[in-house]
Amino acid sequence: MPACLSISRKDWEARSLRLSTNGSSKHPNRLNRPSPVFKESNSWKSQGKSEGAEKNNNRGTLKEDVTVADQGITYPTDLKLLNTPRENLERIIDLLYLRSADGTKPRTYRRIAREHSLNIAKKKQKTKKQIRRGIRGQLQYISRYIKIVDSLLLKPGQAGLLEKRDRELMETIRKVYSQQKLMYENKTHQCRNRIVNLSSPMCVRLSGAKRKWNLV
Repeated sequence: MPACLSISRKDWEARSLRLSTNGSSKHPNRLNRPSPVFKESNSWKSQGKSEGAEKNNNRGTLKEDVTVADQGITYPTDLKLLNTPRENLERIIDLLYLRSADGTKPRTYRRIAREHSLNIAKKKQKTKKQIRRGIRGQLQYISRYIKIVDSLLLKPGQAGLLEKRDRELMETIRKVYSQQKLMYENKTHQCRNRIVNLSSPMCVRLSGAKRKWNLV
């Protein structure tokens, strides 16, 4: 009994196509060989996967770890952490001023602040002097904006205009400002319980190996 061939269906079709194009008159015995047995490897597994994919549309990787989890946040640089609070403070100032009925709108220099921030962010290679100059400028703008917000909230009936989300955001901004100012004065980039994202202040960055548990 002749041995059965075990090749893939794709290779057999390609081989048959070559024989039909080249002509089978020169080699008549090739067509008289026994037909191959197509071997489907792990067909039941592939069928099970396809059936499971139809029932469950979940995708991704599950990490069974209760201590550390990935967070979908941008890379925490000092300039980014200061630029986002500045923009939120400008929004809160506009909100409080539009709902008030007296006084002149405080000057915020938002165009100049945004221009200074973009001039440094667009540079591919930044020197330490340029980064420190940018951090110092953003700290000055944030300090000015916090004073403006506090002065607007002291007016009668203004304290209740902010929603709960904005009140919690103001507390986070004050913490970010104090941490960044402390790191700027000490010329370092690390502090205890450092906030790395304004919208997720509970996220903590782990430095180095996980087993060391160095929180920065």
